[in-house]
Amino acid sequence: MDKDYGDGVPEMTLNLLHIYPEVVSIGGPSISITPEQYLNEYVNWYELTEVWFHSDNDEHEFEGGSVTGSEIKSLSGGSRLTIIWGCHAADFHKSPIEGSILATSYVFDNKFGLASIAATRSIGIEDHEAVYYSLGSGKVLGDAFFDWINFVYDKSFIQSLFPSEDINRFMWGFILMGDPFIVTHDEQNFISANEPPIANAGLDQTVYVTPPSTTAQVALDVSGSYDPNNDDPLTYIWTWASNSATGVSPTIELPLGISTVTLVGNDGKVDSEPDTIDITVEQAAIPPTDREALLSNKLGVLAPWLVLIAAIIAAVTIILRRRGSQAKR
Repeated sequence: MDKDYGDGVPEMTLNLLHIYPEVVSIGGPSISITPEQYLNEYVNWYELTEVWFHSDNDEHEFEGGSVTGSEIKSLSGGSRLTIIWGCHAADFHKSPIEGSILATSYVFDNKFGLASIAATRSIGIEDHEAVYYSLGSGKVLGDAFFDWINFVYDKSFIQSLFPSEDINRFMWGFILMGDPFIVTHDEQNFISANEPPIANAGLDQTVYVTPPSTTAQVALDVSGSYDPNNDDPLTYIWTWASNSATGVSPTIELPLGISTVTLVGNDGKVDSEPDTIDITVEQAAIPPTDREALLSNKLGVLAPWLVLIAAIIAAVTIILRRRGSQAKR
């Protein structure tokens, strides 16, 4: 911010705090910024840079020099979105001396820029905080820009500023160039700019234990969970009954019966929707001992012969009884 606008530093900082938790301010009342200071700061990969300098359509004007559009497009870094609160930075009425309009240099000529907003004339800036309120509510850049324009500027207002102009042919106000679908990384209203993670607790399962055990060790797994933004590390908490565990693959102890386990993921900003699984713990049938199994096998082999022997004995018994009965006669 140039010294002529230095009194606006607190206001500008407050506006940007609608979107970001931290704002870096360079300049202020009675503080002159050099071209080198500005360029060295601009290449620090900020997401949004707000520029307050006296400008022409091809250069920013500093007390100790200038920064041209050609210098901006040759930088090795830059902001994704640059908002230029300076006169004529997007003025296409005049031919640029250096061959690069400032507003286009920040976007189309600098490979790091995605969008810029700049003035088409020497015109006052009214209620520009409307841009930041809209961005802070999660709106895309294009909608935020039009919220501001529609809120502030109408024909009667422009005519009052430029009474000698034909209002129907007047190129006025500010222009948005570049990607209108940018969404700022809104920390204070992050739901609009950050999708919650997806928790996946897995499939229902049944676990068997051998008597006399009445509890089972069960391994949980979050491998089906993910972050739609693909840029945030996730943490997990599992809950069941009155217990809890954390981590991607904890092992927990569950009693006999059905236990419902709930998984919730968090990306550092917002929780996922809960996902649940039912885990059933049952006692397995007791397997026979080796002796019992051997005896069972032997009985299985002998059973048919035992039946045959029993039938023969029964038949012999009947025959003997009949002979005994005949002998008595």
